[in-house]
Amino acid sequence: MRHRQKIDPSQLEARSSAQPQYPKSAFADIGDGQRGVPESVMLEAKRAMGVYGVLPMSVEDAGDLIHRANHSGSFYQGQNAGYVDVKQKVDVLLSRLKDPGLFEQRYRAELAMNAKTDGDDPVQYQKNTDKALLKYARAHSKLRSLNESHRVMKKLCVALGHQNFAEAKAQLLKLNEHLGSTAEWKQYAHEGLIEDGS
Repeated sequence: MRHRQKIDPSQLEARSSAQPQYPKSAFADIGDGQRGVPESVMLEAKRAMGVYGVLPMSVEDAGDLIHRANHSGSFYQGQNAGYVDVKQKVDVLLSRLKDPGLFEQRYRAELAMNAKTDGDDPVQYQKNTDKALLKYARAHSKLRSLNESHRVMKKLCVALGHQNFAEAKAQLLKLNEHLGSTAEWKQYAHEGLIEDGS
């Protein structure tokens, strides 16, 4: 009779939580893919909001994080997963969202001003904006996630699309925890990358 080898449950835990490995092309597909439908719906959302204001700028910057950290050029020597661009955008977004309640007040005031400038009904303007932002959230939620940084960046975009500004700030703070140095950011943003994979 054959004896079955006992398996240590802690080993199963380690195996199940191990980060899968992916080639550069898988990361680049995410970064370059953000420039497709998600970018198009971001532009639609900006037009719906009247282009000017803290939220139009923020939805653009948030989506751009995914692109900057993962596009095919982010692997070139010295790019470090887009560290410089990502850090700058995270700093700006955190500055805007320092107080989520004030951010929302400012966004709503700017939206009303944009509706008036465009000669549109403010209620309909808000409805059009809400619809466009939900579309933005859905498009970004469909992007593939290979690691934790991708999940956090997607959650940021979804939170902004749902106008949950406290949650957006929480996701930005998670990203900011890994922006202490280029090496730390690169390790986090490209976690699971097969270094010599193409």
